[in-house]
Amino acid sequence: MVIYFPQVRASMYSIVPGMCHKLPEFVQLKGKLLCSAVLGSLGESDPQVVGAVWEAALMILAKTEVCWGCGWLGGRVGEGFDQVFVK
Repeated sequence: MVIYFPQVRASMYSIVPGMCHKLPEFVQLKGKLLCSAVLGSLGESDPQVVGAVWEAALMILAKTEVCWGCGWLGGRVGEGFDQVFVK
């Protein structure tokens, strides 16, 4: 799934900090997929998206312990968000 509109990508990453606060059980359950999706997008270069990606990355690292072993390197930008909410 490739999303070309920066506003949509930014909105997807803006959801993550709210989920960390309001749905910690969901974040723990889907932590590996969230980590892969967020941390794999740290190379995002669109100025409309960068702030949301970094905010999501810092929040997910602070709120879950599974990120450190999830193997997020090598993913494409935004890869994994479709898997987080499907199952």
